[in-house]
Amino acid sequence: MPSANDYDPVAELYDVYVRVDFDLAFFRDEAQRTAGAVLELMAGTGRVTAAILEASSNVTCIDRSPGMLRVLHRKLAGRGHGVSVVCADVCALPLQGPYGLVIIPFHSFAELTQADDRRATLQEIRRVLAPGGRFICTLHNPSVRTSTLDGDDSMLGTFQRFDAPGQLELWVRGTLDARARIAESVQVCKLYDSDGALESEHVYSVRFALLEHTEFEEMARKEGFTIVDCYGDYARSPFEPSQSPYMIWVLGGA
Repeated sequence: MPSANDYDPVAELYDVYVRVDFDLAFFRDEAQRTAGAVLELMAGTGRVTAAILEASSNVTCIDRSPGMLRVLHRKLAGRGHGVSVVCADVCALPLQGPYGLVIIPFHSFAELTQADDRRATLQEIRRVLAPGGRFICTLHNPSVRTSTLDGDDSMLGTFQRFDAPGQLELWVRGTLDARARIAESVQVCKLYDSDGALESEHVYSVRFALLEHTEFEEMARKEGFTIVDCYGDYARSPFEPSQSPYMIWVLGGA
């Protein structure tokens, strides 16, 4: 079974239903305080990229999905930014660096469901990170995220379509393999026309690992990182194991 999710089937729909902005100011600020180049891994369609470009003109984006990167290229067209966009696997970066800031936003590191792939990715990031640079890795807090993996269908929202008049309705069902600590989110995108008639349905599954605080910290230290901080949200609140929604790790090279 593949270690990371394939977003190509939903690349053209992704921006319709993923419109969150709760982390953009955080990453914009982090890019602002970075003297060197910025490397965004698992960049997708560039939801975070646009915010980084407000603070840095030296940005490289990596993603393994050609479909998602086609959307990113369209967003960048005509904007005059010298962004480098590379289709590659984060486990084997075709880059030398150095980068003053490396980020994996939107809790995507956990989508590497195999431990060997997570270790390889950390090793690659450590290799390209500049001396004194920072690596920011965002994760869900399993204590909080697990409560949503109850196997029930829930509608996350209705969104205006970009491609035609009408709406997209997003349904999600989350389940957990407790023994393997692997979660699966089955997402159903229902496309309706302007009259409210159902045109099509797109079913997509996302798998991700639930990584505990101590587990990630041990792994990061083993791969040569130092722990600079761990926030519990994008307002930089201290991480609280029982209630923080996220683990936002700020790491430096050892």
